[in-house]
Amino acid sequence: MKASRTLARLPGTEPAIAALEDAAVSVAVPTHNAQAIAMLRAMPDGLRTCLLAELRRGNRLVAVVQPDWPQPGSIFVSLADVFHPSTRSLSPDVHWRDVNDPRWWREELTQVDAGVEHMVVC
Repeated sequence: MKASRTLARLPGTEPAIAALEDAAVSVAVPTHNAQAIAMLRAMPDGLRTCLLAELRRGNRLVAVVQPDWPQPGSIFVSLADVFHPSTRSLSPDVHWRDVNDPRWWREELTQVDAGVEHMVVC
């Protein structure tokens, strides 16, 4: 997995990368997209912890984008299935909300970092 090897060279990221590699292998996340992997790594720690927990449980990535919404620099991740109940309270810095709007998504996890809100939705 070329992108994973590239990320492994970045200092100070070994635990998160190991977890991401484990999740990527178990759920066949397309790790050839280095830009998406870089965005996942750039997520705030609490939100990334929740995302990795979902991937380990078998939830699948649908999209990883940086749409500059709701703020410039926001990272937006979409998962295929609803969150496991334990993920909703995994990090005190992450806020869970039941959206349940068929036009958008069912649930969201958000974390604000340096004034920028990042989201994982399902």
